[in-house]
Amino acid sequence: MENFKDTIPPIKISELECAQDKLAETNNEKILFREYFSKLGYMEHDALPLTPSESDQTVSFVGSSVNAFKKYLENRTNIEAPASILQPCVRTHDIVHGYDISQIPFGMPFFHIYGTFSPKGTYEKTATDVMGFFRDVHKIDNDNILIKPTVPSFSEKLLAPFIAAGANVEIDHSKFYEWKYGIEGVSGRGVTLFIRHKNGEWLDVGNVVSISDKVREIAVEFGIGNEFFQTALHGYKDPFDASYISKIVESKNPIHKKVLTYLETALATSGALTANRTRTTIMVNRYINVVHYLCEVYGYTRQEVENIAHAYKNIATTDVDVDLFFEKYDARTLVFGGLESIFINFLKNPISADKDHTRDQLNEYLQKNGIRNEELALYIERNYKDNAKIQSLCRSL
Repeated sequence: MENFKDTIPPIKISELECAQDKLAETNNEKILFREYFSKLGYMEHDALPLTPSESDQTVSFVGSSVNAFKKYLENRTNIEAPASILQPCVRTHDIVHGYDISQIPFGMPFFHIYGTFSPKGTYEKTATDVMGFFRDVHKIDNDNILIKPTVPSFSEKLLAPFIAAGANVEIDHSKFYEWKYGIEGVSGRGVTLFIRHKNGEWLDVGNVVSISDKVREIAVEFGIGNEFFQTALHGYKDPFDASYISKIVESKNPIHKKVLTYLETALATSGALTANRTRTTIMVNRYINVVHYLCEVYGYTRQEVENIAHAYKNIATTDVDVDLFFEKYDARTLVFGGLESIFINFLKNPISADKDHTRDQLNEYLQKNGIRNEELALYIERNYKDNAKIQSLCRSL
């Protein structure tokens, strides 16, 4: 199999200091966001842990800054004063591409939302504040700001404050989207915010949303994905270049970026393994399994992964448990040791009856340990590529 792996030098203390220096741009953005919205009267709200509380079983991880304000939506109560938040998030839909080596994700499963949550009746003010953040703080001119409503029938109301501020607007009548919050009867209608990248393309960086229960407005939400915003702002090739793990290991190789993207997500969520939440634990294990597979495909050693993991822990914004991560990572290696035992026993007595028994045993082992077809195929290619008996056994599965 072709190896696309970049060479990763051992992480040294000087490199860790360099990583801290590289975070200056990210840290400066935090300061700008906090100072701007603080001056406008927004009270800063503490970020939630990446694993939600036991009382919120609707999600495996915090996937939006709104999670911090869910009680207002559940109770249909008005927040007294506008709040700002810097929230680490995970959205797990990207995991479906983890085992597909032809798919290179644009964006990160683990990312940071910088957002606000405001009282009902403040949609116009929120829009004005957002435009001020773009233009006054970041000097983005109107020609490089595009606003699209997600509900065309409400476009006049949703776009009015942005039109007044001079932004470009565009309505696509073929598209309709409402935000859902896991609360019966509560949804959001709003606009998507685009910033023109230096390559001329529009990049979706965030949203302003009016949240209601179909009868009345409950709150107004604003959020930008910081990695996407930084990509548009600084002309990065993709959001990976704005990620925290990119400060540890730089790469222009898309395959290398994919490995590191999933590694960061697995490390960032590793602290959740101590939580008593089956759903969350399953998802963390799935990310670790993806990392294990990708490292096997592209030839990353355990020591290289360990160097990155310890360095990443020093700059992470979540609870990273390196020991627990490697406990699960090494357990995945042992799973394939068990697979080897099945094959060795089969090769000792490859009679027809034993083949049927081994096939049943193998099927049970694969299902019990969640071994995917891609993982099995890789293992066979690496260890039994020229063994006709093993090839025949696996074809009969």
